[in-house]
Amino acid sequence: SDDAQFELSKYYLTKNVDQSIKEFKQLKDKFPNSPYIVEFYFQLADRHRSQNQYAEAEKIYKVIEEDYEKSKKSDSALLFLADGYFRKGEYSNAKKTCEKYLKLYSDFEGADDCLFKISDILEKEKSVKEKIEYLKKNKSLFSEKRKFDYLLKLSESYIELGYYKDAKALLNLIPAKEKSAYKKHYLLGIISDRQKDSAGAYPHFQFVDIHSEGEFAAKSLLRMGRFDLISKKYTDAIKKYSKFVYQYSAYKEEYAESLYFLAVAYDRIDSREESEKYKFKLSSEAQNT
Repeated sequence: SDDAQFELSKYYLTKNVDQSIKEFKQLKDKFPNSPYIVEFYFQLADRHRSQNQYAEAEKIYKVIEEDYEKSKKSDSALLFLADGYFRKGEYSNAKKTCEKYLKLYSDFEGADDCLFKISDILEKEKSVKEKIEYLKKNKSLFSEKRKFDYLLKLSESYIELGYYKDAKALLNLIPAKEKSAYKKHYLLGIISDRQKDSAGAYPHFQFVDIHSEGEFAAKSLLRMGRFDLISKKYTDAIKKYSKFVYQYSAYKEEYAESLYFLAVAYDRIDSREESEKYKFKLSSEAQNT
C-alpha cells in the first residue's frame, strides 16, 4: 500500500538518505496519485533545511509549488520559498512569491507573514517610510490575532525614524498580559536608551530578562550590563554578563563582548585573577572564531 511504502521511505530518511529516496521512487512509480508523495517531498526538504542545505530544500519547494499546487503543502512551500529568497537577498523573487501567496491563500495564517515580509522588503529596497506606508495602507488585511505583531512591527519602524512618541502610543495599546508584552518592553527600553534615559530603560530590559528567553532577553542583559558599568555598579554588571555567558554562548559576537566586559568589571574591583581568566577566555574565543 502507499502508506506502507511512505512509512518505509520516511524510516530511512534519518538513517540512509539514498535508500530513502530509492523507496520514495517506488512510491511514485507504484502510486503516482498518492498524497504521500508531497508529504515525503516536504519531509525531505525539512531535512535539508535542518542541515542548512537551503539550496537543496529550495529545489524541492519549487517542485511542490509548481507540480503539486493543489496539495495541502503548497502554501507552506511558497512561504519557505519566500523566506529563502529573502535570506539570499533576492527581494524581487521574495516579493513575487509573497504576492502569489496572498492571491491564493489570503485567508491562511501565512498571509500575515507575507505582508510583514513585503514591508521588510520595501524597507531594504526603498526606505523605512515606504515600509510604514505599506503597513498603514494594508492594516485591514492583517488578521485579528496578529494585531499586536502589527503594532510591534509599525512601532519598530517609527523608532528607526526617531518617531518615539508615535511608537510609544502604539506600544501602549499592547496589554500587559499579552504574550508579546516582553517585545513591547524591549522596544520601550530601546526608546528610553536612545533618549539617554538609562534609569527609564532599565526596568523595561529587566522585565524582558525575567519574562522571556532568547534574542530579546540576551540583548536586554547586555544593555543592563552596560548601564551597570557606566554607573560603576561593577558587581551588578558581573552578574549580568555572567548570566549571558552561561545562557547565551550561541550568540558568538555578543558572547565575546560579555567576556571582555567581565574582564573589565573584575579589573575595576581589583579582582585581577578573575579578570585574567576572562581575558584568556576571550583570547581563546578569538582564536577559535
